[in-house]
Amino acid sequence: MQVKNKVAFFLAAALIVAPIAASGQSSSINTYSPYSFYGLGDLSVQGSTTMRAMGGAGIAVRDYTSINYLNPASYSAIPRQSALFGVGLEGQNFYLSDSQDHKSSYNTFNIRDLGFQLPLANGLGLGFSITPYSSIGYRINENSVEENELTEIGNVNRYYTGSGGLNQLKLGIGWELWKNRLSLGVEMAYYFGKIERTYTYSFDPIVTTGDMVNMAGTDTEQINTIMANVGLQAMLIRKSDQILSLGLVYRMGGKMNGEVNQYIPLIPSYGSTGIVRDITKTTDLVMPHVITAGVPFARPKFSPAAAYTFS
Repeated sequence: MQVKNKVAFFLAAALIVAPIAASGQSSSINTYSPYSFYGLGDLSVQGSTTMRAMGGAGIAVRDYTSINYLNPASYSAIPRQSALFGVGLEGQNFYLSDSQDHKSSYNTFNIRDLGFQLPLANGLGLGFSITPYSSIGYRINENSVEENELTEIGNVNRYYTGSGGLNQLKLGIGWELWKNRLSLGVEMAYYFGKIERTYTYSFDPIVTTGDMVNMAGTDTEQINTIMANVGLQAMLIRKSDQILSLGLVYRMGGKMNGEVNQYIPLIPSYGSTGIVRDITKTTDLVMPHVITAGVPFARPKFSPAAAYTFS
C-alpha cells in the first residue's frame, strides 16, 4: 500500500471511530470522585497500558510494535512498509468512604485510546491519536452543619453533581535527525469537551419567618483549544544487551478557549417565578506549561524507567 493510500485509509478510519471514542470518553461515568469537583477534574495518566502501569514513565521509549502517545519524536521509529493501529479499553472500580462511615462504590468501563502510526519516508513518521485528558464525575450531598445557618435559618441542603471531561486529539510527525541517535517530533494537540456542573440549594426554614426560596443552577462549559507539543529522543548508549535513552517533551500551556453558560432559574415558591441568571461568558480555565524528562534503561530481563514532570 502506498504512503498516500495508507494516510487516506487511516484518516478515514479515524474519522469514523473518533466520534465514538470521544463520546465514550466524555461520558459522565468516566470517573466517580469528589476530587473531580475542581477545575478540569481528575487528570488522566497518559500513555499506553504498559506505560500507565509504570506511572507514565515511557517518554523516551522507542518501540516499533506499539504507539507511544507520550512523545511525538517516537513516531520516527516506525519502519517502512508497516503501520500501527491501536484501540484501548479501560475499566475502573471506585470505592469511597469517610470518617463518618459513609461509603459508596462505582464501576466504569470506557474506550480508552484510539491511535495510528505510519511511515512517510525513511526516518519520518506520522502519528494520530485521541485520548482522554480529564474526567469529571461526582455527586455530593451536604446538610447544613454551620451554627449560624442552623440558628438563623434552619436546615440547609446542598446537592452538587458534575459530569463530562476533556479529550485530546493529537496529530504530529517525528523526524530522525541522526540515525538511531537523535529524533525530533512536533504535534498539534486539540483539547475539546463539555463539562456540566449542577447545584441545588433547598431550605427548611424552621427558625426564620421570612420567605426562603429554593434555587437550582447549571454551569455548562464547552472547551475548544489548540496547543502544541514538542518532543526529543536521544540514544545515549546502544549496545546489543543494553540501551540507555533520554526523552524530553514540552507541552504548551496558556488560557483555554471556551464558553461557560450559567443558568439559574427561580424555583416556583411562594408565588415567585423567573430567572436569576442566564449568561454566557468566556471560560477562565488555564492549561499549565509542562516539561517532562524520562530515562529508560533496557536490559534483556530487566528494564527500569524513570520520569520527572514539572508544570
